[in-house]
Amino acid sequence: MKRNLTLLLLSVLLSTVAATLISGYINFNPDKYFIPAQEGVPSIRKVVLEHQNFPDFTYAAENCVDGVVFVKVVKREKNREASILEHFFGYGSPYSVPRESIGSGSGVIISPDGYIATNNHVVANGEQIEVTLNDNKTYKAKGDERAAFILPKKPATLLKNLLSKEQGDLHIGFDSRNAKFEFEGYNMTCRLIEGRYPNYNSVIPQNNPHKAVIDRQMFVSALRRVSVFSSASSSLVKLRLENNTIKISAQDIDFSTSAEETFICQYNGAAMSIGFKATFLIDILNNITSQEVIITLNDPSR
Repeated sequence: MKRNLTLLLLSVLLSTVAATLISGYINFNPDKYFIPAQEGVPSIRKVVLEHQNFPDFTYAAENCVDGVVFVKVVKREKNREASILEHFFGYGSPYSVPRESIGSGSGVIISPDGYIATNNHVVANGEQIEVTLNDNKTYKAKGDERAAFILPKKPATLLKNLLSKEQGDLHIGFDSRNAKFEFEGYNMTCRLIEGRYPNYNSVIPQNNPHKAVIDRQMFVSALRRVSVFSSASSSLVKLRLENNTIKISAQDIDFSTSAEETFICQYNGAAMSIGFKATFLIDILNNITSQEVIITLNDPSR
């Protein structure tokens, strides 16, 4: 106990002596450690970093502190990326349902009109952005990145029909949940699909060596006729490509019905069979205006 008390008293004594020596040295060299007061600018303590060859930023920091802001961002993110099927048929896993998350960062005001520079990852995909100044005042803000939203099929079809009939400009307004389209004679408001548009490029195979050129209208008509005999639950049809011909076939095992149809196309690759959902193929072909379509294939699984 006596030994510990002796060590404690010795430590206090040494600390007092060291503090006295440092204070006396600073007071003896005031110009090295202080920037003298000027008109409208108080004196500022300097941080000496000469032995590390670092510049002294304390003066700049004191004068720029009001230009630094706190940025708060509300996003909707998923624990994992949803598959393309989940975007069409709903989220099958709770881990792919978008959840609200809050991120934060800092920024610097760089123009009199309030333009703030910050890292892109801070505000990327942010639905709500809030900026807090040094005086604790809070303001709503918005990013300058490209805006996008996912429009459901029904309002997209209505909009397509209106665009072909209406003259003049179209005004579009939207938030995180709804979109509004204003024509001279019509106003249309619809609810948006939440989440991000599926990354369809990731499911489209690249470097496909086999190519077939098919008459679009003939292809659609044959699909409609043959798909009547496919299973009502799957609407599955099989395409057989060989020797400049394409054969479309379908069958319904439950009702013992089947159908097939063959017509001419341009195809010189290896014989190949591949299955598709007929309704998806018909929707895709109906949104193409060219007389012919080109289908490129890698193998039956892709």
